[in-house]
Amino acid sequence: MGNTNKLNMHVERYTRSSALLKQSTPTCCQRIIALVDAKGWTKTKFCNKTLLDEAVYDRIMREYNSVPSLRTLIAICAAMDLCISAALSLLASAGYILSEAIEEHRAYMYILRDMAGATIGERNEFLVRVGVEPLGSRTNQSRKAAAV
Repeated sequence: MGNTNKLNMHVERYTRSSALLKQSTPTCCQRIIALVDAKGWTKTKFCNKTLLDEAVYDRIMREYNSVPSLRTLIAICAAMDLCISAALSLLASAGYILSEAIEEHRAYMYILRDMAGATIGERNEFLVRVGVEPLGSRTNQSRKAAAV
């Protein structure tokens, strides 16, 4: 079999297996939607709990194959008070892995693992104290600060 035929065979095999995986493996956004549904959260509650803008919520609900930023996912994990293993699984579904070698990642792991039951506001206070940008959308945080 020539190199072109071998390559074509591999491309076809990959395409078939990839299609099967897509059908059986939920995307990160599909997992988030399932979590939101399980919690019974509305858009407003999601935005208030995560400190994320409605546009983020809308993108997650509309674009199943989109990949939210790491900070967005950490905000969702914190707001939903996911255990560390569930949080890491959600992050992995988006292609993220937290590394102990990165200060910001260590802080994220701490708030997910050691601050169970804390609000996102309490977790944000901790992040600011250790020099990490707080979670949530800046515009949403500004709006909430102005409303207080």
